Amino acid sequence: MELAHFRRLNDSEAWFYVKAAFLILGILSAAVAYKTGELAAQELGIMQDHIIQAHARWAKGTGLVFGVLAVAYAIRLLGYMGFEWFIPDFIRKGVFWFVRSFPTPILALCGLAAITVTGALGGSIVYGPDFDPMISLVYRLLGL
Repeated sequence: MELAHFRRLNDSEAWFYVKAAFLILGILSAAVAYKTGELAAQELGIMQDHIIQAHARWAKGTGLVFGVLAVAYAIRLLGYMGFEWFIPDFIRKGVFWFVRSFPTPILALCGLAAITVTGALGGSIVYGPDFDPMISLVYRLLGL
């Protein structure tokens, strides 16, 4: 959503709410997925497997990238909801600049790449390394 820039959409307050909702709900869901994956790996005793560890590292990285975006959107959302007084002026202005300028699409692109790698590694855990061309590509790029 952040990579598709259409002035009419980007200037729409409703579009901002949609993006904020997806980001915030997505990062909360990712935190739950990460924790359940960690618990499952511990329960099965496969925490030391190098693919599991690579998948966990990429999942953390994906969460970090989208977490930064989610925090920025949450701060801006608080401003839209009338809580400007709660946010120091320099943070509010910095977040407004951040959300409306070039770092956001760059982070979104990095997040897209990270979630693709995370998904490919997850797919390889479930289906094996030769199931999909993307999984094979990720294996070659990461040297697994």
